[in-house]
Amino acid sequence: MILMAVLGAILIAIAISAHMTEVGVDATELYKYTSERENNYQMARSAVEMGYALLKSDTNGSDNLNEAWAAGSVSLVWEGKHVTVSVVDEESKFPLSAMQKNPDSCEYLQKALVRLFEYGGLQSGEEACDRFLDWTDPDSVRRAQGGEGPDYAANMLIKDGPLDCIKELLALPGWQERPHYVNHRAQQVLQSTVGGAAVASAGASSESGGEFSSEESELPNYSLSVPEAQTQGLSAESPWEDWVTVCSSGKININTAPLEVLRCLDADMTQTLVQEIDSHRRSSPFSRTDELNNVTGMDADLLFRIQDYLCVKSTYFSVDAEVLAAPGRVKLHTVVKRDGGTVKPVYWEIQ
Repeated sequence: MILMAVLGAILIAIAISAHMTEVGVDATELYKYTSERENNYQMARSAVEMGYALLKSDTNGSDNLNEAWAAGSVSLVWEGKHVTVSVVDEESKFPLSAMQKNPDSCEYLQKALVRLFEYGGLQSGEEACDRFLDWTDPDSVRRAQGGEGPDYAANMLIKDGPLDCIKELLALPGWQERPHYVNHRAQQVLQSTVGGAAVASAGASSESGGEFSSEESELPNYSLSVPEAQTQGLSAESPWEDWVTVCSSGKININTAPLEVLRCLDADMTQTLVQEIDSHRRSSPFSRTDELNNVTGMDADLLFRIQDYLCVKSTYFSVDAEVLAAPGRVKLHTVVKRDGGTVKPVYWEIQ
């Protein structure tokens, strides 16, 4: 009996030892995973700071497509990792920010938003507009095609306040569909110098816009049963982020706005006219909004109607950085407010 007890104890000890060895291996892999993930995050933060530095260095009287920050996505290889940085003028987009500040007195912008939907090939413009305004205004009065609390599921509380980010729109009817127009923002790779240190581009393919797939970067295969350290991930990106904004001064920069955004502002903004504006701003960026009078086809009455919604100097920008390296993708999305020589983040999200 004693011999059997000893043998049993030895077997138990061997089993415990084997289990502890397995736990030790898992712990080592987990430490490696988390430390490399943290390294990717810190690199993304540094890349975002590069974008901030570009904005701080821009002291021109107006913002236009010729600025260094407006050149598109910067793609590079940094310490063996694929890194992409982009800066986008939030005031190049349609100002939902102005509508949600004054939801009961924004008739002109309501009509413009419906046109933006129509020009994008969508049929839900009026419903989407009414749903957005009912969602953001504090009252319980339902618009013609809008929706208040009882129109949503029992577990879905209506916000009755301004949106914090564009992704919130995806909870509303009419906003899930992707618009059919294509964003022509510049995507070329550039070489920039920030703080005296040169950052060399990585020769990214212009067809991919500087993006890299896991196959291209030959990432190691991590078979850990550890969840990705992401708050939302790729599927959280909104199809409307290129076209509308809830973080802006409420005006549209005529030097940087996509033609679709300019065209929707008024029924008399024809495709020919916005192309004339685009041609003018590329050769000679506007330094004042009333310089639109110099554009062929611009009517004084039309300029009077739209001028209050226009600007040439922007205040809000989105600065994004993405790191694609083992053990997984890390993306930082930030929105900043530029005031003179300072850049202050007002929204920060890890994807």
